[in-house]
Formats: sequence, structure tokens, C-alpha cells
Amino acid sequence: MSQMIQTLERRMLMSVSAATLSADLSNIYTDAAAAMSAHDARHNAAKNDITAIADDLKGLDTKANRASNNKLVATLESEGAVNHLKILADQAVFLTTAKVDSVLGLVYGKGLLNHPTSTAFQKLVAKDITNLNTNVPARLTTLQTELTNATNTFDTNMNAIGAANPTLSSLISAFETDVAAKTATYSAAAGKVGTDASQMATDLAAIPS
Repeated sequence: MSQMIQTLERRMLMSVSAATLSADLSNIYTDAAAAMSAHDARHNAAKNDITAIADDLKGLDTKANRASNNKLVATLESEGAVNHLKILADQAVFLTTAKVDSVLGLVYGKGLLNHPTSTAFQKLVAKDITNLNTNVPARLTTLQTELTNATNTFDTNMNAIGAANPTLSSLISAFETDVAAKTATYSAAAGKVGTDASQMATDLAAIPS
């Protein structure tokens, strides 16, 4: 009897509570909102930089460079718009995946806490742990890869403008630094959501059954 009691006590000490899982889910929603704000800050910075460069080029306009500069700006704007849409799409998939799998984790986790011997809940929790540990990181990688591609494209197009208009080189360098910093902030914020999902998976795995 004493051994049984000790085993039960160990299981109780190791177990997580519904409150733990609820906190995990709350963290995911909070950090998802922060990631979206970081995305907006990056997007607005890039958009404002593009507008500023286009305005500055008007002051350097000559008959000889007008057509080429207009083409460079058009490329910067169009590729920036396309990359922004790709990032938005990848962000939506990533955050939705993290939120849905975490909501299911809370539901299934509570079910397993209340019915620790239920094979049905055991299977559901196991599946959700797999999703949190595989699907969410995969979606995060896709988002961060697209984010890197977009930033590289921004730099390439800005540098092309700088090469054709050397007097703008310092300004362009400052713009690239600004966007790079906001890109790093956004990437880190998205990564925090991935970390939250991993924590949810860890807590689900700690539920005794």
C-alpha cells in the first residue's frame, strides 16, 4: 500500500494542471499578437523606405536616368509587394497552426487529466504533441525563410538603385540597416510563438496516464 501511495504521489508531483495548459495557450495568443505587431513594424518601415527613395530619386531626375530609375523603383515596389503578400500568407498559416494545435492541446489535455486511463484521450494528446513538435516548427521555418528572401530582395533592389545613384548610397545603407533590425525583431517574435508551442507539447507529455 505504501508503495502505491508513493507512486501516486510521484505522479501527482510530475503532473501538470489545466491551469498550466491554459497559461501555455495564453502565452501563444499573446506572443502571436506581438509577432503580428512586429510584422507590421517591419512592413511599414520597408514601405516608408521605398516611398522615401522614390521621392529622393525625383530630385535626381534627368532625361538620361529617368527611364532606368523608374524601372528600378518599379521593381523595388512590385517585388516588395509580392514578398509582403507571401509573408502575410506564411504568417497566417504559422499562427493559425500554432493556435489550433494549442487549443486542441488544452482540450485534449484537460480530457486526459480528468480521465488518465482513457486510451482515446491518450491518442489525441499524443497526436497533438506530434503536431506541436513538427507542424508548428515547419510552418515557422517556411515563414522565416520567406522573410529572409524578402529582406535579401529588398537589399538587392535598394543596392541597384544605390549603384545607379551613388549620392543615395548612405541613405540606402541606413534604410537597409533599419529593415534588417526590424526583420530580426519580427523573426524573434515569431520564434517565441514556436517556443510557446514547444512548451505546450512538453507540458502535455508530462500528463501522467
